[in-house]
Amino acid sequence: MHDDGSVDVLMRTYGTTTLGSLSVGPNNYHYVLAKLNDSGGWTGASTIVAENPSGFDVSYDSAIMTETSSGDLVVSFWMVSDASQLNVTGSVNWFNETCSDSLVIMRIDGSEWTVEDSMEYCLTEYGGRYAEY
Repeated sequence: MHDDGSVDVLMRTYGTTTLGSLSVGPNNYHYVLAKLNDSGGWTGASTIVAENPSGFDVSYDSAIMTETSSGDLVVSFWMVSDASQLNVTGSVNWFNETCSDSLVIMRIDGSEWTVEDSMEYCLTEYGGRYAEY
């Protein structure tokens, strides 16, 4: 929760997601990053899309988000394939590691939703499928 009472929300979805008057999303599995104001109204929404591989895995890919003391968002993605390219709010982020399964951690600016830093870690085979957090 931000000082102004707003909250950032991360959800996995498929296709177009409508939050109040906002609609976002391509026709694949992706994550929506959205913001609720202190009275419960949706004030912003954007997507995090796996472009290579195309779409997140329906059964096994997962993500979790937390907020830093400075207001940035840290999002961790466990993927059952190599993460080569993720599109966050319209900006492409490339990863050069070649992995069977990937853990991608991104620090996203809490107000602009731009990626400030990111890293891909290779997991053992099936590590993305059976990861616990």
